[in-house]
Amino acid sequence: MGWGADLLEYFKTSIETLDTDDVLCQHYFKGRISSEIELRQSIKQAARNGSNPAQVTMLSFQQNSKV
Repeated sequence: MGWGADLLEYFKTSIETLDTDDVLCQHYFKGRISSEIELRQSIKQAARNGSNPAQVTMLSFQQNSKV
């Protein structure tokens, strides 16, 4: 992205500390969550269509989300 070392270090620190007040971090997390949602929707659809690996993945998601 053409960022300098100082900016990269600042961004890395912001991500590691979950600095949600930082605009760069907000965009990073929004993109990351959006991608995860799309991926899980695709896996869910594949599971509904009978894909055994997708069904196993969905079961894993459900097991990991239990409180």
